[in-house]
Amino acid sequence: MSNAIAQSVIAAGTVLLSGIGIWVAHNYRRQLRVKLADRRFEAYTALWEISGQIRVSKAADVGAALRSSVSSAMDDWYFTNGYGLLLPAHTRNLYFSVRQVLDYPADKRMPKTLNSRLLNISKEEREFLISCACLRYLSTLRAQLKADLAVYGRLSHTRKLPDERELLSSCGISPGPPPLPQRPSTSSCICGTCFNIFPENPHSASTAASAL
Repeated sequence: MSNAIAQSVIAAGTVLLSGIGIWVAHNYRRQLRVKLADRRFEAYTALWEISGQIRVSKAADVGAALRSSVSSAMDDWYFTNGYGLLLPAHTRNLYFSVRQVLDYPADKRMPKTLNSRLLNISKEEREFLISCACLRYLSTLRAQLKADLAVYGRLSHTRKLPDERELLSSCGISPGPPPLPQRPSTSSCICGTCFNIFPENPHSASTAASAL
């Protein structure tokens, strides 16, 4: 009888210790997630400020020098305090894709939908189109950062221009269903050169130039 009692006590002790071990491990993982969330918020705040150098209200000032400066700042950010390690795979892909467009023409890897429109236009038109793309892509990146932090819940990349949809898809991010023909994209085109993406757009390069 004492043997049976001893075995029961041992079994109960084993179960108790296992339970405590599971609780400790779960609590440790929870603490790590909290610390990771805090670090990610810190890192994303810094990246948000860098990307804010190119924004809608500064459309007229976007040029090769500013794009290069922002790209360099993003590169420094990536290696500061290990911030780049905090990017999920799909957001990291988007981050590098946006930097590639910022580095144009040094790095010409970009959505084919955009690149094909850069081939047979003037240097001035090309500058407008790249500036427009950088404005829109950085806005998309900021939206993805908010989604990673769950600031506004689940993100839905809807009603995007073709080049934005291609960019998202190439990064492993669903662009959502294509917009209905009768409901065109509301994605911001600040420079007015989306006629290069949508040939049916009535805007012209001269309109874009005068707008800026």
